[in-house]
Amino acid sequence: MRTCTSPRSCARPTIDSPIAGAKISGKSVTTSTVNMSEVFHAAPGVILRLLGRRPATRGAAGPFERGLEALDAGRFEAALTEFGAALESAQDPAARALTWNKRGVVLIALGRRADARAAFDSALAEVPTCAPALVNLGNLHLEAGEVGAAIASYEAAIRTDETYPLAYANLGAAYKRVGRHGDAVRALRTAMRLEIRSDARRRPLIGL
Repeated sequence: MRTCTSPRSCARPTIDSPIAGAKISGKSVTTSTVNMSEVFHAAPGVILRLLGRRPATRGAAGPFERGLEALDAGRFEAALTEFGAALESAQDPAARALTWNKRGVVLIALGRRADARAAFDSALAEVPTCAPALVNLGNLHLEAGEVGAAIASYEAAIRTDETYPLAYANLGAAYKRVGRHGDAVRALRTAMRLEIRSDARRRPLIGL
């Protein structure tokens, strides 16, 4: 079964962002409350940097790359069109999962949460272990007050990819909602440690 966890295997999508109660920014993890609009509208360049990818280059040729470029620029309708075209041409399940996940992010930005949930479900139908889609689905559950379902989604993402800092950060926020403060602190500390570790691995590449 193909998975959606390794940048080497399927170029993990990276727009999913920490939810209310946990936020990763730079080299720190805080426990301040974040407006839910920040969850899904976080600057793609910042999140891409966090997980070791660069924003889409200008003038990218394929529809997926053009979709990333439009998303980065806040041109959500254009991004939706490009990701739709990418789905039509994608043959590989991992590529389709990535594209469905990105399409879900765009739909969130457009305020179409029911459609976004369906998009994340479609990503998981293609690749049940697609960690970014699991995290984004968890974000929707948490926003709807479905904390148990959110925790299950975040924990599933971590079982798929134990090095995914955003999954731990969001899980920490969900734990805090249900009073599991010790577990919340441990999850947030893990998120911070993984972020610092990923920064250290990338440091030699800065400027190249």
